[in-house]
Amino acid sequence: MSAVTLFALFGLLGLAGARVNTTASFPIGLYWQLARPARKGDLVWFCPPAESVFLTALARGYLSPGFCPVGTSALIKRVVAVDGDHVVIAQRGTTVNGVAVPYSRQRAADPAGRPLPQLHLDLVLPEGQVLLLSDHHAASFDGRYFGPVAATHLQGVVVPVWVFGREVAR
Repeated sequence: MSAVTLFALFGLLGLAGARVNTTASFPIGLYWQLARPARKGDLVWFCPPAESVFLTALARGYLSPGFCPVGTSALIKRVVAVDGDHVVIAQRGTTVNGVAVPYSRQRAADPAGRPLPQLHLDLVLPEGQVLLLSDHHAASFDGRYFGPVAATHLQGVVVPVWVFGREVAR
């Protein structure tokens, strides 16, 4: 009976807005989803679309299995660029409107020596597109490898409530 009660409690917390991050992209812990649209600089709960780059990431273990359309769990990322922003993604790093984004240098290979996608983009983001990166963990699988995504894949803005590790960088 206590297991059923605990399961129901976690379900209700999830419906209310509680989100648990178990990835290294941002500190592990409890986050709360806000009821407002995402803006540049926000942390967001992101469900990757069903695209080959995410399937490969799942197969290689960069992403955990879950309930998103591609079969992964949702991720926390920071919105670093929105429609109208000039984005350059290159091996040396990512810039938004000419400003370098911290921790955005592409790695050539993962820890197992497998090559990582090497995007080379120079574009103004069209309406409805966002670029998501982690400014917390330099080895995060993020937009420097999969590029901009449709804002429709954002599940909501989140804020840390109870996290382990250093504070979320801005």
